[in-house]
Parts: sequence; structure tokens; C-alpha cells
Amino acid sequence: MKSLTAYKLLIDHYRKIGSMDQIQSLLSWDQQTMMPPKSGKSRAEQISVLQRMIHGLKTEPRIQDWLADAEQLHRKSVRQVSNIREIRRQYERESKIPESLAAEISYKSSISQNVWSKARSTNDFSKFSPYLSELILLRKEEANCIKKNSQTKYEALMNDYEPEVSKNYVSELFKNLKPEIIRLLAKIESKQLNISPITRQFPRALQIKISNILAKTLGYNFGLGRIDESVHPFSSGNATDSRITMRIDEKNPFDCFFSTIHEVGHALYEQGIPEELVLEPAGIYASMGLHESQSRLLENQIGRSKEFSKFFFSLIKKELDSFELKNSQDLFRFVNLVKPGFIRVDADEIHYNLHIMLRFELEELLIDNDLHVKDLEYEWNMRFKKDFGLEICKPADGLLQDVHWSAGIFGYFPSYTLGNIFAACLYEKIRASVPNYEKKISNGQISGVLSWLRSNIHFWARHLSTAEILTQATKKNISSKPLVDYLNSKYSEIYSL
Repeated sequence: MKSLTAYKLLIDHYRKIGSMDQIQSLLSWDQQTMMPPKSGKSRAEQISVLQRMIHGLKTEPRIQDWLADAEQLHRKSVRQVSNIREIRRQYERESKIPESLAAEISYKSSISQNVWSKARSTNDFSKFSPYLSELILLRKEEANCIKKNSQTKYEALMNDYEPEVSKNYVSELFKNLKPEIIRLLAKIESKQLNISPITRQFPRALQIKISNILAKTLGYNFGLGRIDESVHPFSSGNATDSRITMRIDEKNPFDCFFSTIHEVGHALYEQGIPEELVLEPAGIYASMGLHESQSRLLENQIGRSKEFSKFFFSLIKKELDSFELKNSQDLFRFVNLVKPGFIRVDADEIHYNLHIMLRFELEELLIDNDLHVKDLEYEWNMRFKKDFGLEICKPADGLLQDVHWSAGIFGYFPSYTLGNIFAACLYEKIRASVPNYEKKISNGQISGVLSWLRSNIHFWARHLSTAEILTQATKKNISSKPLVDYLNSKYSEIYSL
């Protein structure tokens, strides 16, 4: 009985932490979507105070005693085992970090995002670089607190997003993938697609309408979520309160549409976690790589497929009296054009991985080695020219394009390509598992796919590791081969390779 009481005390305590984490997430969402431009400092102070309170709850001395008692429970359920494991992991991590450091990282990250936004709009990296330097020093200090003996600082930070995954494992996956991507790009470069660019502008109201239809079609629950605008699209929240943002450019509507699809993929994962687990330590995603797999699967393997293009084209034609693309095949080819570009979020799904590998290499140098912020812009531009053959002329096209570093987020970028790898593994299995897959997707019927994901991915939350969830769902070990096979098959058809 004592053990069960201790377990209940732990869960009640961590539900409070989960609620406060949710409040912090909503404050950050509000800051990027609705805050007046000169109110950033006061919001940073609010978030910092909240962070101190959360840190205090996470390092509450009684947790250690409760854990010791709860671990003595006999015949623990999967839910109890998972919660106890995650509570110990969180407690041991947070107890190593001074409250003052946690609060300072939170405050400086919030302030830095406002500075980054202004520096990006004026193409002036010098305004942001001092803040970035300070954030890197703070995150290095944090990494030194939490890293295990065998870990590097970067690996310790990466494990916040990819639990128990080694840097060497990621490096090996990327090393196997990169030459295959370069080989495919070399084949495509000699081919040309005769697809005219879209010159017609899509008014803001129309983009919002189509995006909402897409979100609803894909299964997004608007009763428990909403969609707003921000500089950089993102998703936050949980199963009971989901927030998505998109950005709108009337000359580039498909940026809005596919960023919406991408963020819906994230939201569906959150909305698919059993509601009784929400706010419990085990009631979250298994890893950010698995989270990204949900958004990339929806955005690319489904959203940019020949089948979904049929539904998408008919949707656009209902809303427009004229449209340059003549049929769904034109749309399929248009949304899969392969062309090197500066911006990661606008990249085709082949070049996208090169964007991530560049950031992975630079992050590792910034955190584990001796790359200084004063040399970062040169290093970024030089490596980008080597990988993409393009000369970066302004920081907004280079190292100022992503919000991550301004938010103090280091070690997240690898999750994007891991997500692509995982998505391809899942797609291979889904096509074989969902009856009449092609016909259903052509009609915008996603329920079969969503049902499969609910049962095989979302339901498991953090009861299992990412590797366990994926191998259980696909009956195969994780590798980059399904992604390579998918890309080669799809683009060989599009470009007649």
C-alpha cells in the first residue's frame, strides 16, 4: 500500500508539472503569434519565473523517496513502469542543473528570439551574434551538468530530443544516406521538367480556407485545436489543447499548404496519445525523430504523392475559377520539383536532408569543438556552396533562417532527417497494410492511415522507445534503405530516369 501511495503522489506531482509545462508552451506560442513587438522583455521575465517554478517542482526532494517506494510496487502495469522510468530520468537530469541556470536559459532564449526576428528581417547577423554566443555558452554549461561519462556535450543535448541515441548512430545513418542523395541528384540534374511556375496570387483568406480544409481532411480535431499565423510554422500543445501555426505568402501558396500539412502531422501525433496519459511523464512522444516522422509522412509520402495530388487538385479547382496547372499530374510534378534552394523549409524532399546534415555538422562543431560564432557565417556559407552550389548573399538565406538556435535549441536538427528515415520505414508498411490505399488517398480518405498510426505509433506514447515502436510496427530494423528506395522510385518516375 505504501508503494501504491507513493506512486499516486508521484503522478499527482507530475501532473502539476505537466500543466505548468503546457502553460509555458502556450506563453511561447502567444509570444510568436500575438505579442506586441515591444513586449518581449516582459514575456521573457514571465517565462523565466515560470521556469524557476517548474524546475523547483521537478527537483522536489520528496521525489527521490517517492520513487524509491514506488519502484517496490509488485506487478506493475506498463503504464506504471513507463511513468516511474520517465520520472527517474527527468528527476536525475533536472537535479543536476542549478535553478539559476535553468531560469537564465529560459530568459535568454525568449529575449533572443525577438532579437533574431529583427536581425532576420534586416539581414544583420551582427545584431544576433552576441545573443547566440551567450546561448551556446549556457547550453554548454547545461550539457556539462547532464552528460554521462561517455557522452560529448552535443550528444547530451541531442538526447533531450532523441533519448538514448548516440551521435555515432546518427552519423552512421547520415553517412549511408548522403552519397545516395548525391547520386540521385546527379541523375536529376540532367533532366528538365516542363512545368510553368504559378504566377496567380492566392489571397490570404483563400489560403486559410484551403489550409483548414486540408487539416480537417487529414483528421485534425478543431474541437481541441486551432491554427494561427507566425513567422516560422510550428506545432505545440498536447492531446487536449493543440496549437498549429502557418505562414502566408500570397505569391507562394504551397508553402502555406504544405507547412500546414506538416504541422498537422505533429498535431495528430499529440491528439492520438491516449487522453488518460496526458500530463503524465509517459504520456508524451517517444522522440522528436518519431514526431517528425509523422509530419514528414503526411507532408511528403502522402501530401506530395500522385494519389493525394488528385484530391488536392480537385480541391483547388473548386476554389479557383482558373489555375495554371492543367491536371493532377501537373500538380504532382510541380510539388515535387527538385531544385537547390537556400531555405530549408522550402526545400524539396531530396535536398532537405542536405540542409539537415549541414546544420548537424555545424552544431557539433559549435558545442563539442572550437567553432566560434564569429566564424559561423563564413563556415555556413562555405559548406553550403560546397553542398548546394549556391552563393549565399544575405543571412536570412543562410544561418538566420531557422528559429531553433535563437530559442536555445541545439541537438534538434538531426531529428528531421531521422524523421524522414522513420517515415519511409512506416510508409512501406502502411501501403501494404491499408486496404485500397491508393484509391482512398486519391479521394482524400485518410482515415485508414490515421487509424493505423493511432494503433501502431500514437497509442504507445513513451511506453516504448522509438526503436521498439518502429520495429514492432514495421517488423524490420531501422535503416535508411526504405528512404533511398522511396526517393529513387518516386523521382525516377517523375524525371524519367
